[in-house]
Amino acid sequence: MNEKDFINKINQPRNNNSGNFSGGQLSDIHEKIMNRLKGNNQNVNQNQQSPINNKAELVMQSDMMLRESVKNLTNALMDLGDIEIAKVLIAEHIMILNEVFKIFEQ
Repeated sequence: MNEKDFINKINQPRNNNSGNFSGGQLSDIHEKIMNRLKGNNQNVNQNQQSPINNKAELVMQSDMMLRESVKNLTNALMDLGDIEIAKVLIAEHIMILNEVFKIFEQ
């Protein structure tokens, strides 16, 4: 799916997008990933400062900050009440994340 198709899908009424990730599926996926990172941390001797331990901790902290920022942005956009501005900003962030995702596909 190219970016234009993706943006058009975002612009569709919400009930048309609900089939992709129903219920708490995204939360379940996130929880599994975070548990995996925590497991990596726990496997390392607590007295050592392992690079793997530090990297996993940085990922978890960064993830929490990103999620908090997304929540704050969403609340601010809702308070602003301008749907067009909200769509443009969200689409720009999706495109940024899409570019980041492409780095990991290589």
